[in-house]
Amino acid sequence: MPLLDEETKNEIKKFLSNMNGKVSLEFHEEEKNCEYCEEIKELLKELKEINENIYVKFEKNGKNGNSTKPYIEIKGSNKGKIFYHGLPAGYEFLPFLKAILYASNKKHIDIDREVENKLEEIKKPVEIKVFVTLTCIYCPIVAETSYVFSTLNENIATHIIDTSEFPHLANKYNIRAVPHTFINDRLSFVGAVSPDFFLLKIFESLK
Repeated sequence: MPLLDEETKNEIKKFLSNMNGKVSLEFHEEEKNCEYCEEIKELLKELKEINENIYVKFEKNGKNGNSTKPYIEIKGSNKGKIFYHGLPAGYEFLPFLKAILYASNKKHIDIDREVENKLEEIKKPVEIKVFVTLTCIYCPIVAETSYVFSTLNENIATHIIDTSEFPHLANKYNIRAVPHTFINDRLSFVGAVSPDFFLLKIFESLK
């Protein structure tokens, strides 16, 4: 059963019309007790039908570090790795589409030149985990910034994690409010922040 109505499909088609590079959406699913896996696969298939530059691949094996399945990995011209854990919906759907657009070509990114120059100074591995909910109006701000950072720097990996789908991770990291961002599991902050502040915290985590 389709997840997207015709009006939404047309809006997505228009939004992604400027894609000028191919992007692969690789879905790694949980083999057992995966509540949203079928919905995620259907969504990815529909996105593929909307834009010919989107490719979809389904995997059932492997984990990514300390993260857990199901997750979608976005692969395009982005230098760093980008993962979305769960079903990208609600307020997280538009940032997810933006991540696809950015991965097709970084020219779609609007970022302060000073921030971009500072990003280039990051030479050590950085793992960002952003805990979100689909009804949080501030979460997309942090998610999009993290997507941008990973698109521009090969050393930065982004994980956007829906707390409702991964309650065990929410408990592990003691999530009480969102967005809650962890950098290399050493430093964290709560709330929507500017790219400058986010970048400052990354450098602090690397000291």
